Amino acid sequence: MSAIAGAFAPILRGAGIVFGGAGVIIINLLFLFAVPLNVIALMRLMGWEWWTALIASVVIGLIPVAGQLGMVVLVFVGAYFLVSAHFNFRAAVTPPTEVVRTADLTPRQFAQFKDKLRPEVEAACLREGKNRYAVEGKLPSFVIDYCACYATASVTAMTKDDDLTQEPSIAFRTRVEEAMARSCRPS
Repeated sequence: MSAIAGAFAPILRGAGIVFGGAGVIIINLLFLFAVPLNVIALMRLMGWEWWTALIASVVIGLIPVAGQLGMVVLVFVGAYFLVSAHFNFRAAVTPPTEVVRTADLTPRQFAQFKDKLRPEVEAACLREGKNRYAVEGKLPSFVIDYCACYATASVTAMTKDDDLTQEPSIAFRTRVEEAMARSCRPS
């Protein structure tokens, strides 16, 4: 047995050096990237800007024991976010988008959705109007007035039951036309 053990001793010693060295290298890389990985974790978890997360990361690292343990945990969390985003910093710090149907929103959430949607509808209308009616890059006033009225009328006429991912229904179009006829009169 000692002859066999003697034959494997250099191999085992070499494996120990390689794996021991790799372990040390990994630990050193984690310490080297501790602050950037903490910044990634804090930006993703807390929704902070990079500079706020950087300051918080340094402050956390200065707190004895509990802060340093927290920093080690955040290193692994930040590394997980970075690896899961395929080493894309922007994707690592941005939480995934949650998708909901408009029919599932509460009345308060739906009102917030409509408030955020109105400027987007107006901006899309103005872009289309600029493509069609702009003269030397300037829009006629009737296009601007129409887009403001259309955005208000279409968002006001929208109900939770309207499925916005499909072609607008005839009922929705009728409500928008009626709302525009009521409130979009030329001056």
